Amino acid sequence: MEVRPTSRVFALQRERPDFDGSEEKQAEAFMEEKTPIPTAEPDLRVNVRIRNEYPFIVVERIRVISASTAGVVHLGNCRTVEAESRVKHIRQFLTPPE
Repeated sequence: MEVRPTSRVFALQRERPDFDGSEEKQAEAFMEEKTPIPTAEPDLRVNVRIRNEYPFIVVERIRVISASTAGVVHLGNCRTVEAESRVKHIRQFLTPPE
C-alpha cells in the first residue's frame, strides 16, 4: 500500500486589492517549480520481534477534527507514505502590521 498526497498553494493577500496582472505569472512560476524535496533513504536492516496476542486493531470510535491540504488520516500498516506540500503565501500591507 502506498499513500502519496501532494499539494501546492499560492496565496496573495493585499490590504488594498490592486492587481496588475503579473500575479498570474508568479503563481504559474511557483506551480511549475520542480525542485525535488530531499527524501531519506530508509534503512531496511531492522531486526524486529513482534508478539501479537490479539493481532487486530479494535476501535470503537474515531473522531477526526480536521485534515488539511493533502492530509492523510490512516490507521493500520502502511509500507510507504510520501507527503509533499509547498506553500507560498505573500502578504502585502500598506502599513506594516504591529
